[in-house]
Amino acid sequence: MVARYKHQLGTVLPAVLRKDPDRWLMAAENAVRKNPDLLAVVKADQGASLMRALVDCARLGHEPGSKDFYLIKRGNAISGEESYRGIIRRVLNSGFYRSVVARTVFANDTYSFDPVTDIVPNHVPAEGDRGKPVSAYAFAIHWDGTPSTVTEATPERIASAKAKSFGHDKPSSPWQNPTGVMFRKTAIKELEPFVHVAPEPQPRRDLGGLEAAAARALPADYDIVDDDVLDITEDQIAEAGELE
Repeated sequence: MVARYKHQLGTVLPAVLRKDPDRWLMAAENAVRKNPDLLAVVKADQGASLMRALVDCARLGHEPGSKDFYLIKRGNAISGEESYRGIIRRVLNSGFYRSVVARTVFANDTYSFDPVTDIVPNHVPAEGDRGKPVSAYAFAIHWDGTPSTVTEATPERIASAKAKSFGHDKPSSPWQNPTGVMFRKTAIKELEPFVHVAPEPQPRRDLGGLEAAAARALPADYDIVDDDVLDITEDQIAEAGELE
């Protein structure tokens, strides 16, 4: 079935993957064959849901079944789901940004953010016990040091994402991780619609025209902690609970 649609999938793949479509198709086939649940769905629906998932995967420039794009059984169909790692890859691929920053806000932190007047959130981590994670925010940093739009994973958005996660209330769930890793991942997913993205690596691009005129630099005393910088090329992303 995958081989039958080789040409159609090849036309959707970005140039960097189109050079070796057979490798990409083999990854797709292997991802299904090693998972009995996926294979059962393919047999039941003649591969219809798998093809939809693979087209999305190809369009985004990911390899199916990788840490960037998962093939998951949802009900009676196969769902293709881009991971937060895949989102960051596409943000950095755009060539506009040098890094992506995501931070968790805890109950005892001092935090405020007005998108009309603030360039980035006013966030001061509490000393000692910071309490439980309550929200998160994320933004990308351009090459000149100016930030992109800041997106917030508010407590309401966190609650919604958590409710959709199977077993989120179990002690083993990454949602119970005291570092708030799932909160940061939610903020990254919120960021994607507000930044440049690309399915394959682009040359470095600097802001120009109206974008450059509107950009405002980070405050001089703004401290970016290494642990807050998410860069897939440096393997700095926590892998806990990716599928949640």
